[in-house]
Amino acid sequence: TLTALIFTCVVTPAEVAFIDSGFDALFVINRLVDLVFFIDLILQFNTMYKKESRMFGTVWVVKRRNIALHYLRGWFLIDVVSLVPFDMVGVILDDPRIQKLKVMRVIRLLRLLKLVRVLKASQVAKKWRNDVNISNRHLSLVKFFVVLSVC
Repeated sequence: TLTALIFTCVVTPAEVAFIDSGFDALFVINRLVDLVFFIDLILQFNTMYKKESRMFGTVWVVKRRNIALHYLRGWFLIDVVSLVPFDMVGVILDDPRIQKLKVMRVIRLLRLLKLVRVLKASQVAKKWRNDVNISNRHLSLVKFFVVLSVC
């Protein structure tokens, strides 16, 4: 999922700004990234979460029904909308006159909703950092190596 997030963060803005929709290698890669995000969506219905309780302190919620309701009330709608392949409209409507319409530009901008997932990932990373209790020095070192490996 992290690789798909990095790809989305780097490629989607450039794709929306400069690249016309078409059935090419980038289209196929985008569908593979959507598949990764779809699998993540399914996994979210089975991922425990922490809940603060006055009586018991911090507890892990393990009931599937409660996990599903928590996810449906939270990030589910954003995750589903980010999975909609808006660039398929450009491929299906291959007419150049239609692609120049303002509606098509708005549809292309909707692809940027995938970047909201990066916000979700940063919140998860912040929770993880608080749970693990990692020092800022070590965190900076990890960030450096991640950026170095991406470049």
